[in-house]
Amino acid sequence: MENNTLSAFNYISQFGKLIRRFLNQAEEDYLSIEEEITTLELYLSLESLRCKHKFSYEFSVDPDIDIFNTEIPTNLIPQLFIENAIWHGLIPLKNKRES
Repeated sequence: MENNTLSAFNYISQFGKLIRRFLNQAEEDYLSIEEEITTLELYLSLESLRCKHKFSYEFSVDPDIDIFNTEIPTNLIPQLFIENAIWHGLIPLKNKRES
């Protein structure tokens, strides 16, 4: 983290939290939408930090949906798809614009 101890500590702490969430969720068949969004937000915040904030993101859920009590299959939006979208879609576009 470019010799920034506080940023490195924060990144490692958040990464540990993400790994624990993945491990805990691996045992579940269903999660609330809120739990899935929280996990994806944690993952995306780490990727954004790692990519020096070259992209932004937001989650939008219909207000009529109760995200705390509506369950979806675990990893309905797999982290792998998001990772591929960032690394093979967004980052190359951003780098191309900066050239």
